Amino acid sequence: MKSRSGFAANGCVIAAGVFVAIILIAAIGIHQFISNGSFQVMIAKKLLETDPRIKVGKISGSVKSGFSLDYLEYTHESGNVSFVKDVGFNYKASGKKLVIKDVHVDSAYVFFDWESDEEDTETEASSDGDVTYNESGGSEDDFNLIIERVSINDITVENPKTGEKATLESLQMNQFIAGKDKAKLAHFELKSDHLNIEAYPADLNKRKTGEPDSLVAFKVQALTGLSTNIVKDIQLEGQLGTAPAGEDVLAIAGLDDKLKIELSEEKYTIVLNNLTPDNYIKLSSPLSDINIDVTGKVKEKKLIPGKMKNNNFKIGKHLFVIDESSLKGLFNDDDSEFSITARSTVQNKKYTYTLRFEDDETYQSLTSKPASSTEDNLSILLYGKEYKNLNNQNKAIVDDYAEDFED
Repeated sequence: MKSRSGFAANGCVIAAGVFVAIILIAAIGIHQFISNGSFQVMIAKKLLETDPRIKVGKISGSVKSGFSLDYLEYTHESGNVSFVKDVGFNYKASGKKLVIKDVHVDSAYVFFDWESDEEDTETEASSDGDVTYNESGGSEDDFNLIIERVSINDITVENPKTGEKATLESLQMNQFIAGKDKAKLAHFELKSDHLNIEAYPADLNKRKTGEPDSLVAFKVQALTGLSTNIVKDIQLEGQLGTAPAGEDVLAIAGLDDKLKIELSEEKYTIVLNNLTPDNYIKLSSPLSDINIDVTGKVKEKKLIPGKMKNNNFKIGKHLFVIDESSLKGLFNDDDSEFSITARSTVQNKKYTYTLRFEDDETYQSLTSKPASSTEDNLSILLYGKEYKNLNNQNKAIVDDYAEDFED
């Protein structure tokens, strides 16, 4: 599957992801260092200063309580200078419990070639094994983490090749508690130039008092400037976590009331109401006017097939009807693989569209009888002509869609 995310989208994710990852990795790493008695702030500074491209300001702190850093600069081979200013990390550790009292970053500017680093990361990921943390004397499930406050502000990521920038205005988090069975959160908010995310307790009283809860409500807003492929603002909201009665809950709604997913331990609902993906993300799918309405029960954490009220979509002007018997694959014991099949007949030619999920990957195919290439099938359905008879503009559209299909 090809990626459709622009630099702005990747930049926001990088800016937020890098600093959230620092928090979580440091939480486990510092706990390990403290246990071994091997961490010293001054040693860390000396190690950083062994690279002449790195400049480090004043570092202060102790093993027991954390550290603060005035600034850190890194000069790239291109001459660009990335920096982070006024960083603080204060914590308290005891046994299997780590309480992060405060994390703050005043500002940062990072030069990051996303495309090059993405390739390097994929190469490394394909060769490296999984790494897990497990302190001697207990399971990692016994480890409890409490983050009382995070305040990260004014982070800019720039692609040095293109000059494109993404700005993370602020990332704030209060009272995040993670234990063996569940997590609780009082508030999370990410603000950027084109991406906003907020999460808070679903319970109104807890929201007012700032008390953390295991069931949170969330809102996500992705604006058109986040990526050149986003042609309309995307807004989603919902709930996620553990309800007061103890059942796990997931609910998502949005896209101008065209999407609704509700899942609990007893029942589920999936509704797509005349949804056309291309209205939100350019050239994301040749499917349009998707109408799916299915409800059912949940038993032993498995979805039981329910009644479908709507089961169709279009490719071009041509209606495809989902084969309800193909949905049984959604509810088998192997969650790693299932498929959905839909069929249509156009001018005495039978078309079969298949959407298949396997090992966290998504695959599509569009076949026909008599057989034709994917490009010809898409061309006939979208434009009523074979691929060779299309103009260059329509050929480019078909080529773009066809990249997401198996031959």
